[in-house]
Amino acid sequence: MNILTVSDNPLSTSGVAQQMKLIIDILEPNNKIISLSINETRPVQVTQNWGVIYGGKSEKEKQNILLQILENEKIDYILFMTDPRFFTWIMPIEYKMKALCNNIVYYHVWDSYPAPTFNKGFYDVFTHIACISKLTYSNLREMGYKNISYVPHTLPKEIYQIPLEQRPRISPKFTVLWDSRNMFRKSPACAIEAFSIFHKKHPNSFLIMKTDPILAEGCDITYVLSHYGLTENDCLLIGAKMSLKEMNDLYNAVDLVLNTSLAEGFGLSALMGLKTGKMVIAPQIGGLQDQVDNKVGFCVKPDFSYNFASMAAPIIYFEFVKPQTYAKFLEQAFYFSPERRDQFGKNAIKKYNEIFSNEIFENNWKNIFVEDYAKRQSEFKNFVNIRVI
Repeated sequence: MNILTVSDNPLSTSGVAQQMKLIIDILEPNNKIISLSINETRPVQVTQNWGVIYGGKSEKEKQNILLQILENEKIDYILFMTDPRFFTWIMPIEYKMKALCNNIVYYHVWDSYPAPTFNKGFYDVFTHIACISKLTYSNLREMGYKNISYVPHTLPKEIYQIPLEQRPRISPKFTVLWDSRNMFRKSPACAIEAFSIFHKKHPNSFLIMKTDPILAEGCDITYVLSHYGLTENDCLLIGAKMSLKEMNDLYNAVDLVLNTSLAEGFGLSALMGLKTGKMVIAPQIGGLQDQVDNKVGFCVKPDFSYNFASMAAPIIYFEFVKPQTYAKFLEQAFYFSPERRDQFGKNAIKKYNEIFSNEIFENNWKNIFVEDYAKRQSEFKNFVNIRVI
């Protein structure tokens, strides 16, 4: 098959990019792949079989590039992945797309209830929607969609639990890792305040923050750390990009992974914690609920929520856990013996292997691109010959 993917550049470092690259690795051996990047400024040839193509700036340019690829390359399948807000430009060309390719898949996640009925016009474009979280699947079921499936994320094979005697250590203290983008939705200041409350009672603790120190959509991390009295003896801030090996070493070097997001479709930092056998503390929201339970750590019930409405999403709830609440759970984890924390880690790896493994991820996508393709070809056999005028 000829498959067109449309997403972030699969060679970039975003979570979307990482997952799309994993999907491409599954599909590439038996298919021709073309990757249309919505954040790439120039063509990049990756291998002999697939490359990244500049996706355009204006909506009109994006539409023209997409339709041109569909017509010239005789695409059998289109796979879209990212936030619906970035793809509003495809709705006006829905029928032109379907005249050239009648198999259009969306790899999708939504952060909260209630079901986003305001997205219906967008969802109707797709012939299949693969849902990253159970919450997303439930929302789409409620909206009446049938051609949907539950396809949670996975991680590269380079991420794994290092044997105890070989694990690196960054600090001899009880070490907490916060690894997220520096932005409001990820709530880095909450993580810092929570750790500072905990640290005052338990100074034999250490915080690692893997994030950009300053971003316009976030905060000045160094200022916030200073405000709460945390010094280089208490915290390490890592802003540099890291290889998969370095990331694996980092996760293996800590005792616990903390996620403090206000809204989270999935939460790859939690999944990294599961696969490397670490306790995870995360809010009971979005896709984090699929990963974290009382067998692998603490899934923390939000203290309050509110509708963070916008023009694109008039109903979408952000859910808050107070720093004091996170601090209490950090203290509970601190008091656990190393053996008990190790049991949480074993449970975490077991859960990863049962739900999120590479094999399950691969089978899910092969089912969509083989079984669903055959079904769609049969349903649309009289539709594919329509020409775009």
